[in-house]
Amino acid sequence: MFITELENKLVSYNQFEVIGYQQAIERLKEANSDDVDCITTKCALDLGIDLQVDIVLQPTVNYYPNSNKYYLALQMISIVDGGKIRASITEKNILFPDFLDFLSAINSYILNLVIEDTGKDI
Repeated sequence: MFITELENKLVSYNQFEVIGYQQAIERLKEANSDDVDCITTKCALDLGIDLQVDIVLQPTVNYYPNSNKYYLALQMISIVDGGKIRASITEKNILFPDFLDFLSAINSYILNLVIEDTGKDI
């Protein structure tokens, strides 16, 4: 649900060709790659090459159960520019009552990142 809503919003923004999760999985199978657990820019660069895309959105999420807070970092990584970070957002100590609320909020952070990268409102 969350992914489809975000994909639809990004498609309507008309700044990027957006590939969905299923299409990404198919491209990875064609490239004989199933590693999507990237935590480094180099891994995201390799993943982007396998996916045949120009930009990869790389999230980092940490959850701190004692405080019910999250850490969120998002980077837009340019594959055509050898892994250059086009835009990034880092949010520390985000408080949400539960994980579903956190997931619901991620879309707005991603859309803000896209605005930062392109300079155009969605």
